[in-house]
Amino acid sequence: MSEREIRELEKAKCKAQRSHNLKEEESVCNQLGELLAHNGRFQEAIEEHIREGMICEQLGDVIGCALANGKIGECLAKLGNYEAALQHQHLHLDLALSDNCAVEEQKALASMGHSYLGMADTGHAEEAWLSSLDILDTRLQEVPERELNEMRARLYLDLGLLYDQLNDTDKCSFYIGRSIFIFEQYQLYQDLYRANISLAGIHMRNKEHSKAIECGEAAGRWARCLRDRHKESECFQIVGQALLSLGNLSAGKRAIRKSFILGSRDLKDSDIMCRNLKYAMKGCRLEEALSELSEEDQQGALCLYEQLGDLCCKLGCYTRAVEYYKLQLNCAESLGKSERELAVIHVSLAVTFTDLKNHTQAVKHYQAELELRKGNPSEECKTWMSIAVCYEEDGRELRDIQSCLSSALQCARRAGKSALQWKVFHQLMDLQEKFGNQQSRGTKAMLQKLHSDPDGERIDEEESEPLRERDLELSDDDEDLEWYGVFAHGKRRVNQLIRRNKKGETDLHRACIKGDINLVKTLIEKGHPLMSRDNCGWTPLHEAANHGHLDIVQLLLENGSNINDRGGHLCEGITPLHDALSNGKFHVAQLLILQGASVTVTNDKGVTPLGSLQQWLHANGHLNQETMRNCKETQTLLEEALASGCGTRST
Repeated sequence: MSEREIRELEKAKCKAQRSHNLKEEESVCNQLGELLAHNGRFQEAIEEHIREGMICEQLGDVIGCALANGKIGECLAKLGNYEAALQHQHLHLDLALSDNCAVEEQKALASMGHSYLGMADTGHAEEAWLSSLDILDTRLQEVPERELNEMRARLYLDLGLLYDQLNDTDKCSFYIGRSIFIFEQYQLYQDLYRANISLAGIHMRNKEHSKAIECGEAAGRWARCLRDRHKESECFQIVGQALLSLGNLSAGKRAIRKSFILGSRDLKDSDIMCRNLKYAMKGCRLEEALSELSEEDQQGALCLYEQLGDLCCKLGCYTRAVEYYKLQLNCAESLGKSERELAVIHVSLAVTFTDLKNHTQAVKHYQAELELRKGNPSEECKTWMSIAVCYEEDGRELRDIQSCLSSALQCARRAGKSALQWKVFHQLMDLQEKFGNQQSRGTKAMLQKLHSDPDGERIDEEESEPLRERDLELSDDDEDLEWYGVFAHGKRRVNQLIRRNKKGETDLHRACIKGDINLVKTLIEKGHPLMSRDNCGWTPLHEAANHGHLDIVQLLLENGSNINDRGGHLCEGITPLHDALSNGKFHVAQLLILQGASVTVTNDKGVTPLGSLQQWLHANGHLNQETMRNCKETQTLLEEALASGCGTRST
């Protein structure tokens, strides 16, 4: 919206005032307030809506007053003044109730939910949103179905994000899943982006990296539809981070590079991207160097394993880091390295296992370090303190943890270092206070005798170099080049039929996803393999079924695709029929059943195709008549196939 439009509305407002046309002035104030708010000029918007409310009061327009107060509340919430926002939102609600206007009651409660959440009052936020949802379900039958479902879906999303804050995983997944289904029905790109990027963030926080990638990629598709490069950049960033956390440095590098090129509104995000991109590029170089190393060069491998382990820790990929540190330990032992060097590797393993919350393995490596550190009381002291931390995090009893710290204190005294003794007493005092142990007073007195912490250990910060533009030059790797849509000059494309993108998808996979039947026909005619799998293990038939492309499913089956394929190692035993049913693609599911797909096969979670249908139905309660009819037809077809014994083939 331009400044010119704002100026025009201001002129219209002056004209209405000169002619004493209150109704026209009220309308212009409303438009002007919304336009100013859209441009982030919330204080000015509030003034316009206050004027709008005063005019409505003069005109006796109760609902107009309600709307004006609602707008004022929204602007105040945007400014972070939630208490003042709630005062106006309550006025909005009271006025709507006085006029028995259910539509405005619903809107007021929905806005109040956001303000309560801004104040971290999750109880009142939940109550407001559930009340708003109840009005949608019981009192707004006269509202058009599409509008009703859009409002319902946004409330589902709000509730899902609320339950995420409350650590209620089941309710969170239930409500967000419902919201996404409705948003997809009506192609609401902005809402689809918000839902999927929120879900990606939740999965990242829960260490569910594969799911984070799936949701991040989905959010990216909607960001692209919105033509918003910054939103798309955010999606690539979260996908890249998830890939790096899984140890896929090459794919992670490509995603973060794309995010970096698209740019970010947030300087902090840009710094994180630069850091992760540098780590990923370094990791790819180290992996390449390792692959080129001869088997005899154990010393070279030792150094590379250590660097790769350290790098994986920086990227949060602790499982992969453990693998590299174990390889480093094997190399060091075979090379006959000193006890001191072996002890350092055991510490790396212990710290990494601690990051993985595997305290048993962490303690095992700390104990191995203790054996190697005998005769060095300073290092023994630090190790006993680390074991105490592991025991505490693992929920061990106080006496076990104190026993470790007692050993640490003996070592510190043998070393004759007051700084170490101070650290042991400080750790012991914190522990005793946490457990409410009376001995903490005596420990505190001992701590005071040692005065204060002598100069603590200095932690060397890693030098940070700026990311240079030449660091982002495109490689000669086909996949990287395809990612950016350009190719190295004179580079010959080899085996073009089965080229793959970053997700391992072939041209046939992508054609099945897009629904390009002509391209699918062309690729099949040229001999493209039908059972090629992407990085997760999905086949082209899975993709066509998942996206509901009936004609392509028929074509793939006619040409010999495995109708009961259970996918690869990350697909959880999902067949194309499971896939179609889980995504509400009922016409495809009916075709697969009629073509003989197994209706008794279970996925890795023990769910049959009928179970998948029931799960989908449970997750998507409000369906239009056509969808419900297709759902019931499919359920009947499944039940008939089960009763007759048809469709019982296994893979």
